[in-house]
Amino acid sequence: MYSDNLRNGELAEFIRGIYLPIIEETNVDLVICGHGHAYERHLVNNRTYLVIGGAGAPLDEVGTSETQIFSVSEHHWLEVNFSAGYVSCYVHGLSGNLIDSFSIAVVLPVVTEHVAFDYVKALFK
Repeated sequence: MYSDNLRNGELAEFIRGIYLPIIEETNVDLVICGHGHAYERHLVNNRTYLVIGGAGAPLDEVGTSETQIFSVSEHHWLEVNFSAGYVSCYVHGLSGNLIDSFSIAVVLPVVTEHVAFDYVKALFK
């Protein structure tokens, strides 16, 4: 969605055009994307966007931007923990080193199965 990966800028812009209205309308707190071969964390309108793409392919070079909080061109994996009112993310290098960590306070909406199903159906019309 948001990426300073030097080869994926146009793709990120295209993806934003499709998904950003849905993400904003549904008040999503954390968006996790892949494809770019690096780690990036962006903050846009109090919403966190991650690029998790360092599992083993050759790494990409990452630039900088106003929205970028942190980035690194290193192989990595993501650990996500859910607790009452928080989502905590830990990005680890393949050797086990901690690359980045953060927590987001979240308010879980009360959604009935019927409402959720109707929303998903509307996405595919």
